[in-house]
Amino acid sequence: MDAIDPASCTYSEWCEVGMALKYEQFPLSLWESWSRRDMARFHDGECACKWASFRKSSGACVTGATLVKMARDRGYSDPDEVWTLDTPISIVSADEELPQRMDTVPALSRDGRDNPLTEPPDPWDGLRETKTFLSRLFRPGEFVGFSMRSYQHKHRYIPRGRGIYFRTQDDILKAIDTYGDVEKALGSYDPLAGAWVRINPLDGKGIRNENVSEYRYTLVESDELSLQQQLSWIRSLRLPTVALVNSAGKSIHAVVRIDAGSDPDLYSRRVDYLYQYCRRQGFIVDMQNKNPSRLMRLPGIWRSGHKQYLIPFTPGTRTFDEWYEYAENSRDNLPPLQRLSAVWDDMPPLRPVLIEGLLRRGHKMMVAGPSKAGKSFALIELCISIAEGRRWMDTYQCAQGQVLYINFELDEHSCYHRFADIYKAMAITNPRTDQVVLWNLRGYSESLETLLPKLLRRIHHEDFAAIVLDPIYKITDGDENSAHDMGIFCNQLDRLSTQKQCAVIYCHHYSKGSQTVKKAQDRASGSGVFSRDADAILDMLDVKSPVGAPPAFRIEAILREFASPPPFYITFDYPIHHIDTTGEIAAWNEDLDDLGRGRMMINSDKKTNKELRQDLMREIFDEIQKEKQVVKIIDLVNAMHLSRNTIRRYIDASEHMERDENGFVYINYKKKR
Repeated sequence: MDAIDPASCTYSEWCEVGMALKYEQFPLSLWESWSRRDMARFHDGECACKWASFRKSSGACVTGATLVKMARDRGYSDPDEVWTLDTPISIVSADEELPQRMDTVPALSRDGRDNPLTEPPDPWDGLRETKTFLSRLFRPGEFVGFSMRSYQHKHRYIPRGRGIYFRTQDDILKAIDTYGDVEKALGSYDPLAGAWVRINPLDGKGIRNENVSEYRYTLVESDELSLQQQLSWIRSLRLPTVALVNSAGKSIHAVVRIDAGSDPDLYSRRVDYLYQYCRRQGFIVDMQNKNPSRLMRLPGIWRSGHKQYLIPFTPGTRTFDEWYEYAENSRDNLPPLQRLSAVWDDMPPLRPVLIEGLLRRGHKMMVAGPSKAGKSFALIELCISIAEGRRWMDTYQCAQGQVLYINFELDEHSCYHRFADIYKAMAITNPRTDQVVLWNLRGYSESLETLLPKLLRRIHHEDFAAIVLDPIYKITDGDENSAHDMGIFCNQLDRLSTQKQCAVIYCHHYSKGSQTVKKAQDRASGSGVFSRDADAILDMLDVKSPVGAPPAFRIEAILREFASPPPFYITFDYPIHHIDTTGEIAAWNEDLDDLGRGRMMINSDKKTNKELRQDLMREIFDEIQKEKQVVKIIDLVNAMHLSRNTIRRYIDASEHMERDENGFVYINYKKKR
């Protein structure tokens, strides 16, 4: 089901998925949760309505084989590799504690067997096997149902009649000790047919489901897998097993704890959950074993020349609740908890570096800058630098790899020509254009949440070093200023980078107002989630340049994985950017220095330092007021790293700013210096 994207299915295929799930006895909820992945077409209640219309047919019908075919067509591999687990089965040692009442139950031993599926050697203590089994499953005073008599029907032996259901566990064990013979203790049986026992204690009045006195266990078996495959599955799924019995046929009977007490409804729900979990994982279990009074093979008995015997095992989990927690954790698609000690002596390698000193594969980078700053040109330059394995903006060496550029803004033909112009300006001969993949979505933009499944389907077999999204405002859904909405958006970026193990690079525009008073990571428009989420931020602050010179920008990198390098200056010489090696741009912007939250404004009017700080204080006031509505003196103190008395003097000397005795600052446009 994970391999089949509902967004890729036609209406007919969608119906076939539902028919197959219903035929294979899976619940409606599975079809609904799968269908919900296609949010564009999902409607509440539609699955339930359609599900009710599916009827069994006497002719051809849609089965689970249809799902397998659909999944294979989408790249799914059969789980044969899971069925043939090579992990050896743990054998219970003589001193190892076993589940429930093991203080009174003799422990299983190897009996000289290296393979737990090898029959016990002769002489075989079948009585001990029967006693161990009954002692493990039942308590003294509980009625045990069993059947020794049988008849043959179409090459099969079937239990005859209702069997025995009015003898207690302690009575049977006492009889076995007294007679030393299973037939004298339990009754004679046909050694070609074997014998059976009911998995749950009874009330001594009958063998129907309502005669079950405690809903303690269920039976798990499969006739479609080999014995080794069944054993491997039971072990790998960590089922809360109490006993494993080789049926002397083609299946292993696993008695699994359900722990439903006297509640038949709880028993039914838990058994349904366990069976569905097994089948979803690929363990094809027999769905006809759900009734609590089910018969299973009794160990210690001969059948057609083979032994029905207990298989040594180590329980995966001790209780149903413990197993349920494990099952839920394994279904949530989250990674397991990991102790540091497990990797301490053998640390996993770091992700490969894609842009030297800046970004690794599997990480995210945001390029932020003002409108019309050439951000798209810079990203196209980056795509080409990655495809060619060369330096980006004459500064950052890129590892060579395939790159996907998703264009949401440019006309398709203009996008092609822009790539060609930049390739030409970069003077690259013999370009590796096969390493650059374009997806032009101008006019097709939708939210990233709905676009992502379609993108992942298209690049399923591709290995991209980087995926570039230009620009992201075209695919954001919800309020750009909402931390919640933007958190959901950033999680989709995480999903893309994690699933494809590639760098995700995107550009975003500045917010309104002067950016010189802000830290580089706070200039991007919208919620601060953007600045906290990206592993690398490359900030392009427009700065002053000589008259007639091309536009200039101050580049500052804020990095999570690497040490942040010193800022540097570039110019945009259409259609590419060049680093300023002359130092001329830096000289023109020598007053652009750190102060508080932002940078000093360019002193083009030759103002005094005090006047510059007053102007800066007003801009900082405006920025704080946008975030907090009210501004206090302490806010300005923290932002500008000046004393409280200095801030007070600046306010008193300003043209429109005032303060009150409570420390609040506000604007009074009637005020004169």
